[in-house]
Amino acid sequence: MLQLLDDYVAKRITVFDAERPLLHLADCLENIDSRQIYECRGLTSRLVHAECAVGEIEFVGIEDPSEVVDDFRRFIARLPN
Repeated sequence: MLQLLDDYVAKRITVFDAERPLLHLADCLENIDSRQIYECRGLTSRLVHAECAVGEIEFVGIEDPSEVVDDFRRFIARLPN
């Protein structure tokens, strides 16, 4: 997951290239519960929405993609090894 985020931040892949693998990885992790899978799905959705809204004036309250990436990194750090 961290590698996907790093690739996205470095612009090696688009958010759309990262979306499905992030969701798939969350579903495949054996040591997390359904609440954490739901949180990962929410973070992935926030990241896609934030990226799509970049440069769009009419979107009020949309987050900066870098803020969502930071939240994603904190989420990954809390996952069991």
